[in-house]
Amino acid sequence: MTSLDLKGTPHRRFNPLTGTWVLVSPHRTQRPWQGQLEQVQRETPPSYDPSCYMCPGNKCAAGAHNPDYRTTFVFDNDYPALLPDTPTADTNLDGLLVAKGEAGICRVLCFSPRHDMTISGMEVGISSPLGRCVGATVAGIGRTSFHQLCADL
Repeated sequence: MTSLDLKGTPHRRFNPLTGTWVLVSPHRTQRPWQGQLEQVQRETPPSYDPSCYMCPGNKCAAGAHNPDYRTTFVFDNDYPALLPDTPTADTNLDGLLVAKGEAGICRVLCFSPRHDMTISGMEVGISSPLGRCVGATVAGIGRTSFHQLCADL
């Protein structure tokens, strides 16, 4: 049986106090941090930001480049909460720590190529480009053996 690396692979941990399972993704501590505090924005942001990881044609956090997309765009997350090759091993340390490997995939959904666009300013409904993209992404993931969906909007 493959052992479960509790410090490096996604897994579920059982919380005996609540009787529920909690998803733990320790490998995400490797994500780059860009969380500086910002002042309230008083002006409209540009439609394209050359330093944004998600804008068309720009370099992603892990080094790949986004295509020059013109509509809603979906790609694999550079720092996903779940990994497709996580072992399905279990750990039980006298009932104090109960964990199970959890495999899955995480996708990033860029709902517009425009850096200044917000969802509230977009066409709504299932027939919109965003609605069709979400539907196709969920349907595609549903055809896999994974039942988790993480979309960073």
